[in-house]
Amino acid sequence: MMSTLNKEYRHLNSRLQANYKGSEGTLTYPESFILAYFDSVSDLLKRAQYIGSHGITSRRQEFHLWSFGIKVEESLGEKEIELSLVTGKLEIGEEPTIISRDEVLDISKKGVNFFKSVAWIRANSKHQSEVDLANQIQEKLRAKQIKKVRLVFLTNNLIEKKIINNLQGKVLFSVQDIDVTLDIWDLRRRGNYIRSEDDFSIVSVNQFEEAPLIVKANVHSDEQGYVTSLSGLDVFNLYDTYRTDLLQQNVRVFLSATRKANKEMINTLRNEPQKFFFYNNGLSITCSCVQIENERIVAIKDIQIVNGGQTTATIHYAKKKYRDIDLSKVKVQVRLIEIEDKTNYEVTVNKISVASNTQSVVSPSDFMSNAKIFTNLESLISTYPINTGLGDVFYFFERMKGQKRAAEMQRVTLQEQRAFLNMYPKRLTFSKLEFARWWNTYSLFPHVSAAGSEKQFKSFMNNIESRIFTKQDYFEIVGFGRVFTRIRTVCGTANGREFPSLIEDSSVGMSTSIYASSVFHQLFGAEIEYLDVFDNLFEENFFDEVFKEVIVKTWSLISEHGGTSVQEQTKKIGCWEFVQNNIESYSLIEERYQSLQLRKRTRQEIDAAFRDPLEKAISCLNVMFTNDAVKDDLLSYGRFRRVVNKINDGDEVSLDLVLSALDRVSVDLDFTFVDRIKDVFSGEFRDLNNSYVTTGLIDTASVRQLIERVN
Repeated sequence: MMSTLNKEYRHLNSRLQANYKGSEGTLTYPESFILAYFDSVSDLLKRAQYIGSHGITSRRQEFHLWSFGIKVEESLGEKEIELSLVTGKLEIGEEPTIISRDEVLDISKKGVNFFKSVAWIRANSKHQSEVDLANQIQEKLRAKQIKKVRLVFLTNNLIEKKIINNLQGKVLFSVQDIDVTLDIWDLRRRGNYIRSEDDFSIVSVNQFEEAPLIVKANVHSDEQGYVTSLSGLDVFNLYDTYRTDLLQQNVRVFLSATRKANKEMINTLRNEPQKFFFYNNGLSITCSCVQIENERIVAIKDIQIVNGGQTTATIHYAKKKYRDIDLSKVKVQVRLIEIEDKTNYEVTVNKISVASNTQSVVSPSDFMSNAKIFTNLESLISTYPINTGLGDVFYFFERMKGQKRAAEMQRVTLQEQRAFLNMYPKRLTFSKLEFARWWNTYSLFPHVSAAGSEKQFKSFMNNIESRIFTKQDYFEIVGFGRVFTRIRTVCGTANGREFPSLIEDSSVGMSTSIYASSVFHQLFGAEIEYLDVFDNLFEENFFDEVFKEVIVKTWSLISEHGGTSVQEQTKKIGCWEFVQNNIESYSLIEERYQSLQLRKRTRQEIDAAFRDPLEKAISCLNVMFTNDAVKDDLLSYGRFRRVVNKINDGDEVSLDLVLSALDRVSVDLDFTFVDRIKDVFSGEFRDLNNSYVTTGLIDTASVRQLIERVN
């Protein structure tokens, strides 16, 4: 294990020195190294949903060749503003060193002192970056917006696991009801996260209000089962600290305090807290390690609540809403499953989650909440504000049912709830079922989209199984989704005042809108820039006139084909084929709106806004490795058949030949990035053991790993 960590350490440091140059073309240590390291992990921390937009300040302090810096992040997640301060110890050497507990606490206290001393820093610091940072923090403190501070200790060295377990989540300091807690990211955790061996945030607990008495219920070669109970205070504290990080493998979060089951739960907590154990089904929790002393649990590592998310969130909500609830009287029964097989940890957790949630009504799509396509989308959407002129406004992707409601209910006052809803408006909120329908419609499968929500979702998951989505892909589909949503609005309803039904049978409004959206995309998709729509650069009613004409024409065709069973016929491919066979009947509409300005930005501006060179390079390769149509085209060229076969077989192939093949079939790609692609293989891609540097060949199986990692 140490040899792997040593290799990672040297590779990481050499990359930083090679890629982060000072003003004269050389690395100026240590300040530039600190900035380079922070830059290299900022995307990682965003993917882990620790940070959003960010600023940075650092001061050069040399003690044993290390320096100190602070980065501030505002993460507008589930409750007001959570401030993340990043500090740590960075070194350049031959191999990583072991950082002691005292060093971690000593350096962390400097970060705490920065937070405590912002008023003094504003008035006295000679470093403008520190003054700017202190101003931001002071402004939020005065507005009483900061409710929690996370001090992230970041290092390219190693910290012993027992020290991490002891310090993780430790409250370092409290002021004005604000806790400053510690979160450690060392070289080992960074590597685990990047390799996706640790897809969950570290959620571990080693302090209980009352150490739970344990009963071993079942033993298996790879899993051990226990039955116990947790104090209501422990459940509250866990959720208050980690929120939905606890529920990454739960299919739902918090649906509503007014739902019958949750309302009764709250009544029990208020009026009969000592009977909660008897009335509630409790929690199912998975973990990687349970530490037991004298028949009691003293620590649990890598906690995931796979069943009982409603119970957990309701306990937290009830205590926040009704301060007089005595959670010390509440006991929550727990089924605890320790999974020792680290290689199949995530798969096993997911299986347990599915089994645990089959006892109540759970949709099949709920079990796909943690699919990578959706976790990636959530991470991207949550950190990208759109252009409204009204301050920060974001899309809200509800990956899990009830996720937005849970976030909203954390805001206790009406003012806080309004601020949250202004930041995440209803019109910009969408679910994975809606995203699937948008993709199916965009892909000209309206007959699939017109099927039931779950059926079309299943088709979507099957169709995108081997597809790699880039950031631009995600945002383009969401932009198209806004077009789709507007078409549905314009289509109208039977009792609509602003938008009365444009069609004779309003009950077929959704199917008509689906077909009309596919037709609109077919007619204007090559000209329209959905990324402009995504970024709110068009007025909401900009396309309404063309929408109306497309809707009316589409209805006339599907009603002609469907007769008395239009709704049912729209679910069959024959209906879409009938529309396609009559696509020329839309020609007058197409001609009438040819002069309509469908772009607000050029393609070059879009690329600059949405892609960095590395992502663009990977998107080029993505076309080659995942697009079957491209591969089919290449098979007609004798010299490229071997390329396609080797890609399909996962063998080595010449990178120059791959780029030449791409150039042949993808004339719209900007190949100023060819050199950047080669840089990727000689730099970022080295850790996948490719041989390009010495042979010019690339391992195509590893390229897929690279694409997945970058995206």
